[in-house]
Formats: sequence, structure tokens, C-alpha cells
Amino acid sequence: MFDQLIVETNRYAMQTISKYECPTPFSLPCRWKNVTHTDMVGFLVILLHMGVVKKPCIADYWSTDIFIGTSFAPKIMPRARFQDILSQLHVANNEDDLPAQHQDHDPLFKINFVIDHLTTKFQQLYTPSREICIDEAICPFRGRLKFKVYIRNKPHKWGIKLYELCESGSSYVYNFEVYAMKKGLSNRPTDVCLHLIEPLINRGHWLVIMGIIIVKLLIFPSV
Repeated sequence: MFDQLIVETNRYAMQTISKYECPTPFSLPCRWKNVTHTDMVGFLVILLHMGVVKKPCIADYWSTDIFIGTSFAPKIMPRARFQDILSQLHVANNEDDLPAQHQDHDPLFKINFVIDHLTTKFQQLYTPSREICIDEAICPFRGRLKFKVYIRNKPHKWGIKLYELCESGSSYVYNFEVYAMKKGLSNRPTDVCLHLIEPLINRGHWLVIMGIIIVKLLIFPSV
């Protein structure tokens, strides 16, 4: 995964730089250096740190202010370098992405590699206990996105909807699917459930479902 991130981030940076006609001394073409393995590890470590230690903005993680300053991020890399990598971060080649009007366009093309890698690792590294469950989750997001949804009863109401197959006791995510309105991908409750539990079929697990409608559809598909 690291190799893919490094290759595609550097590729996208070169694509971005090639569009500059008159770069200024402080613009990206003049300061960019290809991302190394050490750079990418440090970048991801800082992202994880930001998920644990919340601050109002990115610049605050490099602040020297006595009230909000922390030394963690500055010891790994300068703020400018972090923001340069963040601005060019990619895991797929944009040139391979089909236009939205194309019948085979995949709205998740740019992150499919990450999704596939995560689901593979989730299933390789842990086997859930007998009781498993399926539920909806939402990844908070308020930007512009075709498949952004609004779910009234969630703490974060706007975002990207996920269907998750989890271990009931620990909430460990064993499999998940992003609702992206893909062509040819059914959003029917029965189809979502059957797709998510496919890796665990005939392995002795009990699927706990709270929605009676879904239960009826799974037991009596013709209803």
C-alpha cells in the first residue's frame, strides 16, 4: 500500500506541476521533492495523531503558542512539506479514470485500492465470534459529492454512507461497502446483506438484524 501511495502521489504532483506556465519562487514546482517511504510514513503518522489530538486547524499542529503548541508534528516534518503531500495525495492514476458520463464510470475509482486493501486486511487478521451484525454508518463529510447523504438519526447527519458487517461484541468491522450509487450495484437490503456476509457463509455465524423488514426479505425473498 505504501508503494502505491508513493508512486501515485509523485505521479499526480508531476501532473500538477506540468500545468504551471510561470511558476513563482514559492510555488509547488519550485519546492516539490518526490515523496519517499520515510516521508509517507511520517505523513500518515501525523494524520493518525490529528485524529487523536483535535485542534481547530492544521497550522495549529505546528504552532509555537504556549497554549496550543505541541512538538509531535514538527519533529517529523515541516508544516509546508506536510501540506504539499496532503495537496497531492493520490492512490490511483487520474489518467485511467473514466468520465462521469461513461457507462462504466466508477465514482469510487480514486479510493478503490484503499477500500480493497482495508477489507482484505480486516478479513485476514481477525475472525469474528459467532454473533455478527449489519448496520449503517456515516463518514462525516459536508463537501461536494454526488453520493453524499443525509441521515437524520445519526450524530453526524451529512456524509458518506457505509454498510458495515461487524462483530456484535466488539464492533470490529469485518467487511464494509460504500454507498456510492454505482451502476449495477443493488441497494436493496437483502442484496447488501448477502454481499457483506458472503465471506462468512457456512461458517457457523449468527447474523443479528434489528429491522424486521430485512428479516422478512431474507427469509422470504419473494415477499
